Amino acid sequence: MLNLGQMLKNLRYKVKSLILRGYIDSATTDDNHYPVMSISYLGKPNVIIEKVNPYGLYTNPPIDLQVLKFSVFGHEGNLAGIAYSQNTRFKNLKESEVLIGNEKTQAYIKLTENGNIEIKTTAIVKLLASTIETDDDISLNVNGNVNVNSGSGTVSITASKIDLGAGGKKIAREGDILNGSGEIIATGVNTSI
Repeated sequence: MLNLGQMLKNLRYKVKSLILRGYIDSATTDDNHYPVMSISYLGKPNVIIEKVNPYGLYTNPPIDLQVLKFSVFGHEGNLAGIAYSQNTRFKNLKESEVLIGNEKTQAYIKLTENGNIEIKTTAIVKLLASTIETDDDISLNVNGNVNVNSGSGTVSITASKIDLGAGGKKIAREGDILNGSGEIIATGVNTSI
């Protein structure tokens, strides 16, 4: 029969074990099944727990990342956890800034304190949309070359006016009439560039 001291010791251990830190000890596949991860804590390896993410944010964290493990309803067989990175996190965020990023590749999307959105990657930014719309004017400022490649497709520009900027030579369109020096002297009816 357990004495009161042993019962209190067991109760204290159970309360302390409700929330613990551990780390991811092996890779898991994020497939169509229940989202889980394998962690180690208190010398127990390969403990499978439920992976918890905030609504709308889904992750498959790497090995050795820290996990805050907790027991749902205090039951040791019903474990869940949130993976986080204390030391390798993106640092120096200003008040109210939000950053979603991949620490491994250092790619991120950052909502800055002044309302800007920064996207950083050394790879490709792929938009999975057929149309991009805005209700305001939009500017594209580039400190380098701009290449537009549609593969075997067609690049179409529809506008009431196309301003190619000052300082450059005018571009003749199909249907324009040129003089002997190549200057446009009459505009044709074809608006194709």
